[in-house]
Amino acid sequence: MKHTRLLFIFAAIALLLPLGMTSVTAQSDALQVMGPWLASEADAFEAVLDGFRESTGIAIEYEGTDQILAALTTRVAAGSPPDLAILPVAQGLKELAAQGALVSLNSMSDAITENFDAGWIDQFTIDGEIYAIPTRSNVQTVLWFNPEVVGEPPTSWAAFTEHCDAVAAEGNSCTAGLGQTSWTLTILFSSIYLSTHGLDMWNGLMSGDVPWNDASVAEAFSRITTFYGDDYAAGGAVGALGTGLVDGIALVFGTSPDAQFVNAGSWAGGIAINAINADLIEGETIDYIAFPGDEAGEGAIVASADVAVMFNDSEATTGLMSFLMSAEGQALFAPSGYTVANMHVDPSLYSGLTARTAELLATSAIGPDVNSPLPNEVVNALIEAVGAAILDPDSIESVLDDLQAVASG
Repeated sequence: MKHTRLLFIFAAIALLLPLGMTSVTAQSDALQVMGPWLASEADAFEAVLDGFRESTGIAIEYEGTDQILAALTTRVAAGSPPDLAILPVAQGLKELAAQGALVSLNSMSDAITENFDAGWIDQFTIDGEIYAIPTRSNVQTVLWFNPEVVGEPPTSWAAFTEHCDAVAAEGNSCTAGLGQTSWTLTILFSSIYLSTHGLDMWNGLMSGDVPWNDASVAEAFSRITTFYGDDYAAGGAVGALGTGLVDGIALVFGTSPDAQFVNAGSWAGGIAINAINADLIEGETIDYIAFPGDEAGEGAIVASADVAVMFNDSEATTGLMSFLMSAEGQALFAPSGYTVANMHVDPSLYSGLTARTAELLATSAIGPDVNSPLPNEVVNALIEAVGAAILDPDSIESVLDDLQAVASG
């Protein structure tokens, strides 16, 4: 919705109110928004919301919590959900939609189609109804490294294993694990499967047309056990699974690095520079490439996003959702260093590696993050299966049969 159209809508709302009342003044009349963002992340979102407040005069109360799904479940059960919520990487979207708790966004489908690649829209469409729009977004399927250490990075799986074999032969570690933060195992699976088998096979797997015990999945699991195996990973397979997010990134980008590569989303650069090593220089001592795979996997990415959903259908809530999906609204995430999915956000707002991420989000074919199309029980079973295979590569066939059993209900 255009800026002027928003002003018209809320001016009309104001005319309907009794004389002496403003559009929204009392705290109880403010739009209620809940989300997972706290501290600096909440500050960044408040800056986005300020753009809406200033253009409409509508008051918004944002409540951040690190237990957003539990909080929403309680509010929905009590019949008092917020007007709008942010779901981290779309977690809980299918469950909330199945409960009938969410408002369909199909009435805004023209604007959604104008602003976002079809790959995004497909992720958040359930039984023909669009239930969410992406807000801040990231590319998941990338490999981070220090160019001063690695030199020219390998761009195929064969070149990658050849490089890591040489590193291992010298008694050094090639990869850093992030397995203690278990959801990073879904990122590794996404990176390897998509780069190996391509977007069509990935979409088939996410939709259920390709079973989880398919040979393509077994091949991806085999590569995972190599990437996080005893020969390549710092601390071996057990170390890879026992290393936390920040510690794993520090193994590559700390002042005394112990590994050369780490698989993490494009958000990892901010952690490396802001929380680990402020002396890193983008493009010189920190960089990323698309995860090295085979020709079938070229030209596509898996991207994730924290998504906005509506619980109450009102002019004000619809106006806020329209603002959050617009280029004007999404551009307000950029000053805080966050990339977005809107194809029309001015690329000059970004620089360095962030600009590259924004370009990928705007121009690449996008496959769904596993958290978007898959039920929570399947995601959890996938995480368990990846961890079990890393510890025992000979168990791949059996763990995939178990995973398929969960997926098929």
